[in-house]
Amino acid sequence: TFYLLGSRVARHPELAKRIRRDGHEIGNHTWSHPNLANRSDTTLLSELERTTEVIQKATGKRPRTMRPPYGSLTMRQRRLVNSKLRMPTVMWSIDSLDYTGSSSTTITNRILRQAHNGAIILNHDIHARTVNAMPATIDGLKKRGFKFVTVSRLIG
Repeated sequence: TFYLLGSRVARHPELAKRIRRDGHEIGNHTWSHPNLANRSDTTLLSELERTTEVIQKATGKRPRTMRPPYGSLTMRQRRLVNSKLRMPTVMWSIDSLDYTGSSSTTITNRILRQAHNGAIILNHDIHARTVNAMPATIDGLKKRGFKFVTVSRLIG
């Protein structure tokens, strides 16, 4: 599942189409990547609604889940998003820490060391080292018998 920023989908709708066409799920990661925990309800809902609209326009499908930037969202905000937008908040159970400047090998090893059934792994495709780590990571997980599913399928 790719959690996309609405502002980037607006600039590159063909990439969102390709992600969807290739069988991946697309989730909502807000329009501009703010820390939502210190934003108003109006701003929170606007960030998500605007992103949902652009993803649906680009792919023909609404995102079913959202992931807050920095993992920062209060419980009250989670309930609000779920009740108003019918969009559960999805966090992660393994953080690859790819945003810290780790090498591709370190990213792969960190994920493989922490892998467990039902894991949701946080990676960022904006870092070349993360993209470069994925072939070895995917191969390593498959060798251990793990299968890949969308977040929606995982959470039912």
